[in-house]
Amino acid sequence: MKYVKFPNRAFVLGLIGSAFAALSGCAFNADRDGWNIDGSVPATLTATEQFLPIQERDESGHLLPYIGAPNPYAELKGRVDKEAINTYIDARRAFNAQKYELADTLLAELVIQEPKLSGPWVMRGDVALAREELEQAVEYYAAALEVTPVNLNAYLRLAKTQRLRGHFRHAQNTYARALAIWPDGAEIHLNLGVLYDVYLNLPLRAQAHMEAYQLLSNGGNGQVLAWLEEIRSRTGVAKALPVIGPNDDSEAAIAEIPGFGITSSGESALAASEIRKE
Repeated sequence: MKYVKFPNRAFVLGLIGSAFAALSGCAFNADRDGWNIDGSVPATLTATEQFLPIQERDESGHLLPYIGAPNPYAELKGRVDKEAINTYIDARRAFNAQKYELADTLLAELVIQEPKLSGPWVMRGDVALAREELEQAVEYYAAALEVTPVNLNAYLRLAKTQRLRGHFRHAQNTYARALAIWPDGAEIHLNLGVLYDVYLNLPLRAQAHMEAYQLLSNGGNGQVLAWLEEIRSRTGVAKALPVIGPNDDSEAAIAEIPGFGITSSGESALAASEIRKE
């Protein structure tokens, strides 16, 4: 069996963890600002329309290409010990072979040896999720965010696990947190759109975020496009993504769409009454 000597950059980034203080001067603390991740406290929906990409028109009214911001997590720099990389590779192989106990044993050692790495915590969450230990998975993904609060992989996995536990508003809060870090994250918009449509019964918000996904991913997913068209048939809105240009009277076109600008409390009440079961 051959071992990978030089893993690619994406693989290493999955392993690297970095103190958030280096980026923002703040430390991650879910309790300090009221973000409850384990579902023990009821959650209300938070606004996400401010994270939608806004398309602009040129003087002729043609849409300009949208240039998204880079992924801040991918921008992190750091050195990873070769032995730690090899242990991580072994854990990944064990996980892929469904040898979950071995994978978790390796990862448990790794998080002690390399406390500044968040990737091993994310994989521990994946192991717990595969074992259907959802509460434990939430704790591991939260631990990853304690190490690296810009680890967007951890946010996505955490929100998925919250959804599986039936904590749909908590998952929405987590996606909103992820978008606050990277508003141009296509996968975040897509997952949030699915949550809005299937689990929170808010199709107009789902439409806007799925349109964001199509824009940010260059419209490459036909399945999402088909879903999006079906949502449009229900909302009656041809385009929910805001567009500004010389012919627009409003600085934020999305504010003119009926029903999109409902208040946070009103939206929460609507979701509570119409929420769908998984």
